[in-house]
Amino acid sequence: MNSTVPSAAPARPERLMALGIAVLGWLVCVGLLAMFARVPTAGEAVEGGGIQFHLGQLLVPLLAGILCQSSASVLSFESRLRHAAGLWAAWTIVGVGAAVMPHQMGLQGPWSTFDLVMQQVGIVLGITLGWLCPPTLALRLGNWLKPFEAIARGVITAVSVAIILVPLAPDASLFDLANGWHIDSPGGYLKALPGQVYLALKSLILWVPVGMLYALAEKQAQIRGWTIAGALAFLVVGLPLLHGVLSVQDLLEILSAYWGIVVGVSLGTQVRRTLPTPEPDGHGAPAVSVEANRGASESGPASRVRAGQAVRQIAAVLLLLGVGAWAWFFPRWGLLVLCGLGFYALVLWRYRHAWLLVVPAALPLLNLA
Repeated sequence: MNSTVPSAAPARPERLMALGIAVLGWLVCVGLLAMFARVPTAGEAVEGGGIQFHLGQLLVPLLAGILCQSSASVLSFESRLRHAAGLWAAWTIVGVGAAVMPHQMGLQGPWSTFDLVMQQVGIVLGITLGWLCPPTLALRLGNWLKPFEAIARGVITAVSVAIILVPLAPDASLFDLANGWHIDSPGGYLKALPGQVYLALKSLILWVPVGMLYALAEKQAQIRGWTIAGALAFLVVGLPLLHGVLSVQDLLEILSAYWGIVVGVSLGTQVRRTLPTPEPDGHGAPAVSVEANRGASESGPASRVRAGQAVRQIAAVLLLLGVGAWAWFFPRWGLLVLCGLGFYALVLWRYRHAWLLVVPAALPLLNLA
């Protein structure tokens, strides 16, 4: 009997790692928005807000480092060291890219040198504290996440209902809702309500294939864990960092991504139940002696297998070189496109199911013509 359950719920330490990566993801989102002048950089921070701005650059990586490194507390020393080195190297690459690439592309730098130093201090301190976290404390932290995840689900549900039933102007600031109300009669409300539903469905439908593909691949527990981790990180980190910048349309996009994945997982689970299940092998098959199996394995075409692997590796290298050359000579921001594709290749190398998340959601949004 096979005891492996592909769709089992992720372990508690994995939930900590997902939350830590989601926290860093929202900090990266703030940096990208700052590059395109949608949020103020450190140099543009108003007087009295600079301390809070720089403090966030310290506290966010600190929290992420603790969560990510404590998730590896049950592993061996070598595995914990790889986790620590990988996290620090990844965030260092992000910092170097944020310091170098915007100036080459004519954009403003998202973070000052002091911000980058504060981020390095925070990530190193977080990794150190997470390293010192015993396994029992890591499991306890995982248990503490359960009520917070339930609160995040409740908040998302309530806000989703409110943003549909109270149709505000899409470009209204999220923290200045009084100026977003533009309806002065019951008839106007009845006309605005279907438009708000349409805006939500238009964004939601982009994420339904993501959840559906993960469910068909029996990875629904993983995508659910990452989705709720991203939502919780948005409430804890995203809202404070993006204070005064988020509009109603931005919030609607975030909520639609959450509900699109939820709907996709539900649909994919229902479809997978209708698919025929393969019968287990070995019932009624003739018994084969150990000597016969050993002789067949020794006389098998091992050289053909090695040759096939070599051909696939050569084809993969040629494909990567071709895509890299295309990205380098892309008419605009070739270096940024090349770095993005390289990062995507590294993610696929570590998480081979990542394409299920990226490709369906990105293709309708990208226009590379």
